[in-house]
Amino acid sequence: MKSVRNAYQSVTGIASSSEDMVELNGKYTAVRFDSMRDGEKWAINKGDIPIFDDFGVIPNSDDVIIGKDRSSFYLVRMQGKPKPVCRLKSYQVYNSDEFIWVSGDRGDLSSPVVADSGEFFVHLPTGKYTQCAEPPEMVEFRRKYKLSDGTIIKWTGSDFQKKEPSEVVADGGEEKINIKDARKEELEEYLSDNVDLDIINGAQNMEEVDLTETPLPIVHVFYQMGEGDFPEDKDGDFEPPGQEEFAIGAYEIFRKRSDDEEAFREENKRAWIKRLKNAWASLVRDVHFSFMMYEEQSVSESFDHVEFDMDKDVEEGIDFLVEQDGVEYHVNLFIDSQKSRRFFDKKKKYRHPETDAVAIEVPMKLWGENKKTVETQGRDLWLYNEEHIEGVKDIVHNDADKVTRNGDTVCKKIGELQD
Repeated sequence: MKSVRNAYQSVTGIASSSEDMVELNGKYTAVRFDSMRDGEKWAINKGDIPIFDDFGVIPNSDDVIIGKDRSSFYLVRMQGKPKPVCRLKSYQVYNSDEFIWVSGDRGDLSSPVVADSGEFFVHLPTGKYTQCAEPPEMVEFRRKYKLSDGTIIKWTGSDFQKKEPSEVVADGGEEKINIKDARKEELEEYLSDNVDLDIINGAQNMEEVDLTETPLPIVHVFYQMGEGDFPEDKDGDFEPPGQEEFAIGAYEIFRKRSDDEEAFREENKRAWIKRLKNAWASLVRDVHFSFMMYEEQSVSESFDHVEFDMDKDVEEGIDFLVEQDGVEYHVNLFIDSQKSRRFFDKKKKYRHPETDAVAIEVPMKLWGENKKTVETQGRDLWLYNEEHIEGVKDIVHNDADKVTRNGDTVCKKIGELQD
């Protein structure tokens, strides 16, 4: 929390006695004048805002100023027609100029943005705010903040949304709070609001392109082009690149880095774009499945350990790792189609190391009932659902060989049974 009195550079502190105009961050001009009734005052050359004894600009927030009137301080937002936010007791600024936490009251303001007294988290461009007893911590690049009790505050684009911690559960006579991992829901929202899914039907030389090895792993480029700290940070967030953006960008990267000019000749470009668009959908499904597993673990602690490791995915073909009672379970995800099955069998043969781990396959039938459908701005995107998570749990905890739901296999031990 920052002290109001020393958290900004005041105009009276930087202006000499002979200066009547002071530049603030090169954006506003503070003008000094004499008031016959109240003596020396300062005003900003923008809009119709109150006149104060002193002005200051908040660090890292060009569009917010603080005005001092006698012994009181006021927050003023400068977007559009400048308007006071509230009379301040204390505040916290962030590296996003859109948000500020304030403790204050409306005081004698006739039309403050915050119309009550207390502590608030404010979206300055709109004036929307939510009660918040402490300054939240910025935990993610897309307008998400976290309180010390685990409550997540998210700006949806039109208002604030709060996600409270899950209920308190008994644990050895003490109370323990399990905080739900909300990344799965956030990814689904992002896909629905921002993705335009496209499917290419037909492309020449598809088999040649499918068999061509890329100069870099496709999954590496996917995560590099996305935004967020996952998977390097297992608790990090992730937003995938757009499907079209990824397909075109990855194609250009591979074309420039490959020594096989013949494979990347112009007549193969459509096939490459199709392959990469399909790979995008598969990788998004992998991320979503990982977030579902992390969510399950955060709520119920079903396993001793769960983890997605990109290196294990590339080098060993392990899409997700589960550990329970000293046993490793290697989860393998794939679409249950003839083409995907061929690729999956090839991956099992060449990439799985000799290990005592239990290999589990989690197939998804695109035309079956065991899937989650997300409506994007284009075509619908099909993702794994909770039935697949329950299938993994059934194999790990109940030593099931095969788990079916609605007539389809959702999970089975590899090599134990054949469909």
